[in-house]
Amino acid sequence: MKNVQDLYPLTPMQRVMLLHAAAGRGPDALHTQFCYEVRGDIDERAFRSAWQDVAERHDALRTAFLWEDVDDPLQVVRRRVEVPVDVLDWTPRDVDASSSAFEALRVEDETNRFDIERAPLMRVTLARVSNDRALLLWSSHHLVLDRWCSAVVLEDFARAYDSRCGRPRPSVGAPRGQFRDYVGWVLSRDRDRASDYWRDELHGIDGAGRTVLSPSGGRADRGSAIASVDLSSDLSSSVRAAARDARVTPSVILQAAWALVMNRRTRRQDVAFGMTVSGRPPELSGVDSIVGSFVTNVPMRVRIPASGTVGAWLEEVHKSQRRRSPHEFLSAAEIHAASGLDDAESLFDSLLVWLAPMAWEPPTGLRLSPLPGHVTTAWPVTVSVTERSDGISIAVESADGSESAHELLDDLQGALVAIATHRSEDMGEIDGLALDPSDRSTVNGTRSRTARVGATCASSGRGREGEELEMIENIVMAECRSVLGLDRVQSSDGFFEMGGNSLSAARMHARLERALGRSIPILSLFREPTLGDMARSLAGRELPVTNEMARSIQPRGSRTPLICLSSPEVNSIGYALLSKHLSDDQPVYLVQSPPISDEVVRMAITQIPEFGARYAEAVREIQPEGPYRLLGMCDGALVGIEVAKLLEERGDEVEFFGVLNSHSLNTLSWRNRLHRVEFRLGYYRRRLGALRRLGPRGGTEEFTRWARARWSRRRRPVANSGDSAPPGGNAPQQLSGYTRESIHREWQELDWPDRHLPERKFSGKVTVFRIRRQPYFRVRDEDLGWSRHADRVEVVHLETDAQLSGLRDRREWRESHLDILREPDVRRTAAALQRSLDRLESTVSV
Repeated sequence: MKNVQDLYPLTPMQRVMLLHAAAGRGPDALHTQFCYEVRGDIDERAFRSAWQDVAERHDALRTAFLWEDVDDPLQVVRRRVEVPVDVLDWTPRDVDASSSAFEALRVEDETNRFDIERAPLMRVTLARVSNDRALLLWSSHHLVLDRWCSAVVLEDFARAYDSRCGRPRPSVGAPRGQFRDYVGWVLSRDRDRASDYWRDELHGIDGAGRTVLSPSGGRADRGSAIASVDLSSDLSSSVRAAARDARVTPSVILQAAWALVMNRRTRRQDVAFGMTVSGRPPELSGVDSIVGSFVTNVPMRVRIPASGTVGAWLEEVHKSQRRRSPHEFLSAAEIHAASGLDDAESLFDSLLVWLAPMAWEPPTGLRLSPLPGHVTTAWPVTVSVTERSDGISIAVESADGSESAHELLDDLQGALVAIATHRSEDMGEIDGLALDPSDRSTVNGTRSRTARVGATCASSGRGREGEELEMIENIVMAECRSVLGLDRVQSSDGFFEMGGNSLSAARMHARLERALGRSIPILSLFREPTLGDMARSLAGRELPVTNEMARSIQPRGSRTPLICLSSPEVNSIGYALLSKHLSDDQPVYLVQSPPISDEVVRMAITQIPEFGARYAEAVREIQPEGPYRLLGMCDGALVGIEVAKLLEERGDEVEFFGVLNSHSLNTLSWRNRLHRVEFRLGYYRRRLGALRRLGPRGGTEEFTRWARARWSRRRRPVANSGDSAPPGGNAPQQLSGYTRESIHREWQELDWPDRHLPERKFSGKVTVFRIRRQPYFRVRDEDLGWSRHADRVEVVHLETDAQLSGLRDRREWRESHLDILREPDVRRTAAALQRSLDRLESTVSV
């Protein structure tokens, strides 16, 4: 065989790549491009010769591959090759035309597949655009060269170029190793031991923890899209500082941050994603100077603890990386086989690529600057991180379209901020950390866990009624005051003009997400120039509702948590604003039923026991043991009293139950009869419409079922609602949607609602915070009817701007009911609530 210097087998990863390259058509995902802008006077002859010298120095750059007519594929090192070097003259073109032409050249180069049977699998194109400026495109195939080798090749090119120009650098001698040395090392490894490691490492991993993109659900393909950002100098410095403090590399910080992104999306503490690793064994002599294809993609499993410090977790991620390193030589196919997954199941759908800074000295008189680009892979999501001396850049490519790419990038930046700002604190300080139901943490000395009860939710923002601009503007300004430490802000103020930076922006973003219960794209939010513009942007968009039934609004503080119970169908933003005016030491949590099938969950009266059981379970997820402090408004108060009774029946103490200006059932005076008739007429109309939607047959069956039940109910006492949700029983896993069962239950409400209410009373005290003048559906009791549910009721009168100004218009009175959780009335509500909690706190301390 002519022109052959050496023959040797392929590594396991090369075998997989060879199969991909030989079977593919069109652009090759293993095609690698390096693009640079070159400044300076280039010696064309020296430029060509230097690339030839580099190929002669490294065997891998003279390697081709044979697989036909041989038992096993082989890589063939040629003695001599000619490196294709093209020099183009684009000097007559202007800058824009040159840029367009270079992009076209890059695309054409990608489609020009390498013939892997012919060496070299490398080519170079230099386009001169002026006397002292050129554009360089250097292409190679992944079979012979990976990105970790690029600095070695460029350093050797620069050395050869200077030598050809008569400026020789100090000699470094021959390479200390060639790629065949690595092949020999791989073939000597214990493959069974490596397979055992991967079998143990991947055992039991949940499929839901291996994917970051949601199932398409039949959507049309949105196409691939890329979002990129240069991290601010503050955030880049903080990431490096966090790495130094934890004695890990910045790459570990990015790995942990991506694990948090997956945790937020999958609600799993055990996640897996792909990681591109250098694959260079430290025990192989001279491995850092060897040119070849070492890099490989391996699954990285990260377990996110519920407790302990962030720094300790980062150290564990680093240790896991070190344990994995000796076993990374197996191919992706061999690792997949060891995992025990079906062939159709992917180990992961996201790949994290860390591109470390390339340290090399360019040729004398020339300056090479990398041009923007991205790493192309076959994975649905690719996160490319480029570390430079002056900062860190991140690009996210998503097969699910531009919106998904930007959302993932936003989430990753938020996770980096969380790690950087809480690196010495407990894991519980990380906003949005989702814990599995079995994992517990400590809240204010009480064993606690984050609720995931019935965490099915809509993917769009239609699951709740739209927030009013006024309320969102209130919360935006309140969060801005807290984050920036300002006493006063206006809607016309700009966040960054008031002293905000990237870190404080990320903190405000996390706080807004927590307050609104929505997933908010951080970049689009802070593109808005003023706080008012931010609020309008939030109010004008349908943002995804977060999955949690229970979530923290204000998680920090040493006091017993205040758990707010929100009506299923309305917003919780009022509670978020209320929490801003309570003591800084007062933790505040929220429980609210998630939407189902993109529809608002509107609670029927007969569903109160069902909702109460669900809410009670969510309360116990936040705080497994009493004493409890609860607060409710509107339907949230009706569910709340049921929650209080259920907790008592389970042996827990409810030391505070507050009601915000809401009346109990069946306490309305005769003046509300007209309103009830109006409601019932509308109710008949809606139910008849529901029966029509079931169809003639279904509607007839449902009406017959209702009629029989109605007749049976006349012949026997109505079952106590406790029968449908027995004390201490398990809460339903999911509320029914719009089904025959729910329609049947709602028909029962045509009877008076008090017939379906339990007779048992709450043994504790109900504190009613009420406005003095009630709207037209006036209740006859000073305590708004809550004495029907408890023997002890305290009434606290609230003042509102409407009442203080002497308004008598009933419409204004109606609005004042809602205004108690809006500025400025919310401040008075918070002050009254705080006084009650302070009295309770002093009683408990005594």
